[in-house]
Amino acid sequence: MKIVVDASAIFAGFTPEGSNEYITTIDSISEIKSKKFRDTIERTLIFIEIKEPSQEFLDKVIAKSKETGDFYQLSENDLKLLALSMQEGAVLLTNDLSMQNIAHALDIRFIEFNSKNIKDFIIWKYRCTGCKKVYNKFIEICPNCGNQVKKFPVKKNSLISKNQKKK
Repeated sequence: MKIVVDASAIFAGFTPEGSNEYITTIDSISEIKSKKFRDTIERTLIFIEIKEPSQEFLDKVIAKSKETGDFYQLSENDLKLLALSMQEGAVLLTNDLSMQNIAHALDIRFIEFNSKNIKDFIIWKYRCTGCKKVYNKFIEICPNCGNQVKKFPVKKNSLISKNQKKK
């Protein structure tokens, strides 16, 4: 199985094993700054192929993430990892909840590491804490009244089946 690995999984202690094919971006490797993580990645780098997504897949991810309101929470590398998962038909391994939300919206199969998993698919908007004006994209300060703008869910769909809720 092909698995695209996010740096968040490596931070959480993931190391490649078995017969899976692991892929990541050069930016994910660069995110691992501390000596402890650098040593870990150097030992496991022989098991991880470094690739970059095509612009076509990156454009699809950017468009969908803007649609759901997650774009402003994601780094450029997060977008690349999602695009790489689509391009390679790979599973995404991440603990990042915004990435999981977009993965769900794009029908990219994802697995979490250490049980950090989204429970709901969410579409986000942004609202001023003062005048309550709603914005489709993130801005820090409301141009209308000068107060802080925060994100809020406009639509939530549970990803937990009814059988799982009963447990």
